[in-house]
Amino acid sequence: MNNLDIYQIKKECNEIKVELSRQLAQKEILDEQLLEIENKILETEELIESTNSAFYFLKQRAADTRSQAIPVIEKAVSDGLSYMFQEEYLFRFKSNESSTSDISAFNLVAKVYKQIDGEIVERCPYSSNGGGLQEIISILLRFSFIVYRKYNGIVILDEALASVSADKMMDRLIEFLKSYVETLGLQCAFITHRADRFVQISNKNFLVTRENGLAVVNEMTKEEMLDYYKNLQEELA
Repeated sequence: MNNLDIYQIKKECNEIKVELSRQLAQKEILDEQLLEIENKILETEELIESTNSAFYFLKQRAADTRSQAIPVIEKAVSDGLSYMFQEEYLFRFKSNESSTSDISAFNLVAKVYKQIDGEIVERCPYSSNGGGLQEIISILLRFSFIVYRKYNGIVILDEALASVSADKMMDRLIEFLKSYVETLGLQCAFITHRADRFVQISNKNFLVTRENGLAVVNEMTKEEMLDYYKNLQEELA
């Protein structure tokens, strides 16, 4: 072996050492990255476990809340319907709960029960006719939620009773609303075209008209509002 061969061997050894050092340095970098990824995976698994625990806890709390709230609301609406229609009504929620590993759904379907020809008949409010049943149930549900949640803010009802056409039904409903509002101490704003009805229980009355494309609001007494409504009806007759 001559000197050239020895030089070549040393050169190749040095190149191997340099490459080995480079690969060792690269391995250290990859080891650090791998450790960081493993830590993130562990944190993610812990977060998922924590989230699932919170999800099942909240789901159970929601179920407990429903089980407490639903009977209270059902009774309030049933009592209200029986008063309005002057016959025994039962209002019930039918539940349909489904869940998978990813989602959970809970649906409530409103049902109304009344006795017809000696039999208890189940009906859906949206398929029942006469007396504005849907609107009455809607109002009763809102006030039931107000009572249950102890809400004491302003309540705004915008044409909420437009489909209640029967005069006696409207009279009972307005009297019922008056009793609820006064008992609960609520401030309630009724937006309606039935001024002749709601003026009977209102404390303040405001007439909104349009002049030159602008809304004009005038406060009126009960008598002024009734006169305005009477004159308007005569003009439309």
